[in-house]
Amino acid sequence: MLSVQQLAEEFNIKPEQLIEESLRLYLHQQLVKIDTELFHYAQKYGVKTITEFDEKLQQGLLTEDDIQEDFFAFDQLEYEKERLLELLKTSEGRDACLRRHDTICYT
Repeated sequence: MLSVQQLAEEFNIKPEQLIEESLRLYLHQQLVKIDTELFHYAQKYGVKTITEFDEKLQQGLLTEDDIQEDFFAFDQLEYEKERLLELLKTSEGRDACLRRHDTICYT
């Protein structure tokens, strides 16, 4: 197995830079996975946010028995997405990457 040091030398970068970029890439990959799951629920129920999900429930367009597990899963995914976005923002120390990600993944 390659070490961080070996890989950094191979690409002629500092080990710290390799670690930072790897962590950001991992966070982005997790965000894409979550977006994929959220998209599935959005297509299934015609909602984009947990608020819209709740509104449809309150209006009687959806029943609790039909959506209970999905509702909580959707809510958890939204929470995880926000947490990942905050971690990305913290890891980069600026909003540029978040804007790039939003442009790619959310428009």
